[in-house]
Amino acid sequence: SGLSPELKESFRFFSVGGGAGIVTNNGTLVFPAKAMTKGNKEVSLIMYSSDPEKDWRLSQGMTAEDCVDPAVVEWGSGRLLMMTACEEGHRKVYESSDMGKTWTEALGTLSRVWGNTLERDGSGGQSGFITATIEERDVMLVTLPVTLKDNVTDQLHLWLTDAAHIVDVGPISNASKQATGSALLFRGGEELISLQELSSVGVGGGVGMSEGLYLANLTEQLEKIKKVVKTWKEVDARVRQLCLLAEPDAAASLGAGCSKAVPTEGLVGYLAGSFAEGQWKDEYLGVNATVTSGELASPEGTGNGGVRFKGRGSWAEWPVSKQGQNQRYHFANYNFTLMATVTIHAVPEAASSPIPLLGVRLNDSTVLLGLSYTKERQWSVLCKGGERGDRTSTWELNKKYHVTIVREGDSQGSVYVNGQRVGSSQAALECKTKPCTISHFYIGGDGGVTEGTASDVNRVTVTNVLLYNRPLGGTEISALHKRKVSIPAPEDVKSQGGGSVRVQETSSNHASDTSPQTVPESALSPTPHKAVATERRPLEREIETKIVAQLEDKHADGCGGAKQVLLPLLLLGLWVFAAL
Repeated sequence: SGLSPELKESFRFFSVGGGAGIVTNNGTLVFPAKAMTKGNKEVSLIMYSSDPEKDWRLSQGMTAEDCVDPAVVEWGSGRLLMMTACEEGHRKVYESSDMGKTWTEALGTLSRVWGNTLERDGSGGQSGFITATIEERDVMLVTLPVTLKDNVTDQLHLWLTDAAHIVDVGPISNASKQATGSALLFRGGEELISLQELSSVGVGGGVGMSEGLYLANLTEQLEKIKKVVKTWKEVDARVRQLCLLAEPDAAASLGAGCSKAVPTEGLVGYLAGSFAEGQWKDEYLGVNATVTSGELASPEGTGNGGVRFKGRGSWAEWPVSKQGQNQRYHFANYNFTLMATVTIHAVPEAASSPIPLLGVRLNDSTVLLGLSYTKERQWSVLCKGGERGDRTSTWELNKKYHVTIVREGDSQGSVYVNGQRVGSSQAALECKTKPCTISHFYIGGDGGVTEGTASDVNRVTVTNVLLYNRPLGGTEISALHKRKVSIPAPEDVKSQGGGSVRVQETSSNHASDTSPQTVPESALSPTPHKAVATERRPLEREIETKIVAQLEDKHADGCGGAKQVLLPLLLLGLWVFAAL
């Protein structure tokens, strides 16, 4: 079997896993399997072979106990993903790059997204889990039951993901039957077929007698998937062209533009100008935000003006655990970055100051991390329900600000305004009481009835809300707020050989700059990202409006307080002189 003597002594017996086998890119055959421990606990693992006529081996590593019904796919080159149904009440997804010797739970992406029941408790069943290339993008397709509102019937749904975005394609089984198991087949790039085991609804709910296996040709769903993937690619292109400078119009008039394209690696949600009937729609077709007392704020002829919040109690709720059975933003319990462009239109009344602007709230109603604004026109950082840091940074009416909130692990959190960290003395984020579960993100307010101004007064406008499943670093955030200036050369520059070379003046508008980005490789990225050396015109230089060295001492405070040290003006002058 290839098992070590210690592992052999740990198991009573092995059995088939239930999921389909795969052939990896290097020709290895892989099947999911299960094992029973001496303590009568089931675990999942794999069996594999590079030469099936000679030998088969069992993986040295396995999942946590009580995680069964495994299904396996290859994602990228040599990376295996295993989806299991766990007694804890949700699906866990594990990844391995060493053919199952070690398995790591993919907590920051797909693991614990799908619940087994409406209350996310109890065990689940076999699921369909395959990979496919659709519209030139690698994706995964999943079939899993979703409990209907009657809390009795489980109807099979088809899900689409690229390990970042997750879309519910919709139901694919009879709503009057219980879906107890499923498998998927993608054939020839044009045919998607679902095999389903359906049962009657038992007396008092639950699963009754099996009614057999059914085949469903998912032609309509495949067409919808193609449209969704096209939309993802189109939105990625739009996001890369965003300019996050606080005043991009003024910058453009000065001959400056955006230095960096907005990153899309790890970007899972984007709220811009799609708003109707109280729903602020995710441009990636994922999770929508629910708006109270808001209206579309898009300037005429544009599509990303966002939402304008009016008066007391106006806000937007972007759900995390509040999504219910299936929580597509479950990663936020571990790492996230939330960005938004905000404009404040009214000074808070004394009784309501400070007013929440952007943040994240736990299930126990505690604010884990957030930014508020005060009647003194200052920023206030909230961390674990209390105000943290000095109110030194100020804001102005009707001026755009770019706000960023970052969570990194259990104990690190930071708030930035226009690329600069806010607050200097903040407490740790680590949750002392378990479980520490995020309920939702709040935007524009937090629903408090005592907030702000009269009900008919425009209070704040929020647009370009970006949610990432990874923590962006301080350097990465500040880079988005640098300005790029083109320094024109004289029209005719004499070369060494006596001839003249005409140098064309470079454009000052770089908002659509889509130069390659160097970003951390996602654990579930289908292909590794590498640093790319790009050619740049010798007369084009990046000039920052402020040159700030940030000394980030993660041990000084948990919410990521930092000191700032301005570089000497002499060095700045020498640098500019050298650039010329």
